Amino acid sequence: MQKETVNETRRQIASLWASGYTVSQIARELGVSRPTVYKVVRLLDNPEASLQDGRTRNSGRPPTFDAEVRETIKLIRSKHPQWGPVFIQDYIRRHNLLPQVPSIRTIADIINELGLARKPIGPKDKRAYPVERVLEPGSITLDLWGPWHLRATKIYLVTCQDRWTRLALAVPSYSVKYGDSEAMTTRGVQENLWSTAIMAHYMYHCPSGTLRRVYCDNGVGMVPAFGHLPAPVKLALCMGATVTYIPPAQPWRNGRLERFHWTLAREYWHQQRPTKIEEAERGLVEYLNWYNHQRIHSSLAYMAPAQMLDTPIEPLPERFWEEAAAAVPDLKALPPSEISGTIECIRLVDNQGVVKLWQGQTLQLQPVLAGQYVRVEFMIDGIDRTGVGRVVWRGREEIVVAEFTHRLGVGYKQKETLVMELRFREFGASELPRNQRYDEVEYAHGEARRLFGPRPTRSE
Repeated sequence: MQKETVNETRRQIASLWASGYTVSQIARELGVSRPTVYKVVRLLDNPEASLQDGRTRNSGRPPTFDAEVRETIKLIRSKHPQWGPVFIQDYIRRHNLLPQVPSIRTIADIINELGLARKPIGPKDKRAYPVERVLEPGSITLDLWGPWHLRATKIYLVTCQDRWTRLALAVPSYSVKYGDSEAMTTRGVQENLWSTAIMAHYMYHCPSGTLRRVYCDNGVGMVPAFGHLPAPVKLALCMGATVTYIPPAQPWRNGRLERFHWTLAREYWHQQRPTKIEEAERGLVEYLNWYNHQRIHSSLAYMAPAQMLDTPIEPLPERFWEEAAAAVPDLKALPPSEISGTIECIRLVDNQGVVKLWQGQTLQLQPVLAGQYVRVEFMIDGIDRTGVGRVVWRGREEIVVAEFTHRLGVGYKQKETLVMELRFREFGASELPRNQRYDEVEYAHGEARRLFGPRPTRSE
């Protein structure tokens, strides 16, 4: 709406309001909305306000800001990472940092373009997720996606993506159906595919040679079976990585990889529609190379994933998964003592203080932790001996709430348990640090409630 039309409408509203018309009558008379009438009424009640439209431009387009505005917002955000657009706009206005103060929407868009926007953990659960934020390459996420239907063939993909650079790859597997039975043209979705994905990332997308952490869900192929570690977990430990299991039934914890699945289907599969296995393989490699080396991402400041690395990397060769599978070492030939590292799982404590691990195995904590997320750490010092572990809760600081011994890596029989001896850390009054003190009564009823907050209700 032009400025002259706005000013005329405001004068008519003021005239009818002075004549005794109600807000609803004015809205029907002039064909405007009630919020518009209320806005003019508020202007009439303010003696310092003017009915004239204060806009300086008639095009209706937002003003364009130069690099100085972006650099100013970037500098303020780096000094105050917890500030949102409203606080940043107020800071600019109070300190006269710019000749023209940008709008809140403009500041939000600039923050998003710079990749500095803080995104929530997920659409359902806003509680704290006790894993450090990824700030460098070397942390990857693994997942299984499929099937893609190709005539009588079903294609499955074990996908892998770096959480920092967004470098992604996918290892295919096939299942060909003949009549009422299925014959696997390869070994199928088994442990070898997960190991191949880890090795392929290490060979082609990890020029620094450092693999820090492997995130995965609790699906078949990566989860321990009766305390025995699967082959891909052993491979990750041999490479020096920490294996982290996200909470069950919460795929948004690996939201970046889930988004890659959606992007891959939209930009490749639903566009190309391959009809042969060879065509699907070739198109998959071509798309992955384009995705990693050419496709820009707004979260990466409009750069391609490969540009996030200091060392250039080469595109993926054809059938790269065969080269990666051949490079996977024979873990059975390694001494059991060489497989060592840390395995973590993020779990929610229920209302009785029970933490559910894998295959019905549980860990009993104090009920005061109900409704909180904890990080259960299993230290593996070889797969031929029992190990130790701890339970960590993180609020403003990390607090070790319990320690235990376990059989993870060694395995356990039907009547045995994964976690053996469990003892709680001390929180009572003492000269020792807070995470090394314990008094059972005070922990259950006093000091622990001040540390962990009130016990949430079941609805939370």
